[in-house]
This record gives sequence, structure tokens and C-alpha cells, in this order.
Amino acid sequence: IRQGSYRIVLLVLWCHDFSDVFLDLMKMSNYMGWEGLRYLFTVEILFVSVVVSWFYWRLYLYPLHVVRSMIF
Repeated sequence: IRQGSYRIVLLVLWCHDFSDVFLDLMKMSNYMGWEGLRYLFTVEILFVSVVVSWFYWRLYLYPLHVVRSMIF
């Protein structure tokens, strides 16, 4: 890897891994059975968080800023 491309690699890593945090939290809460009204819809709220963060980080921010900065 060239010296100047470390910032791009870190941006790609950041954009792709940030939404995975919510995914891991959702999987853990699903395995523990934190569903429904009793647990304040934890799994469902985390699912919405996964979808929103995935669309924002991977489909909006990544192509708009990271890919554009790699090309130009």
C-alpha cells in the first residue's frame, strides 16, 4: 500500500464496520430473547438502526465521499 492511501483504507474500514456494530448488538439481543413489549422492542429498534445505518454509511456516505476521493 502506498503511503498516501492509508487514509482511504481507514475510511473504507470505518464506513463498512460502523453499521456492523448495530448488527452485532441486534444478534446478541435476539439470542437473549429481548423481543416484544417486555424488553421495550430492543430487537426491533436495533433492526431499524441496522437498516438506517447501513443505508447511510454504505450507500450514501461511502460512494459520495470515499469513492469520490479515491477517484479525484
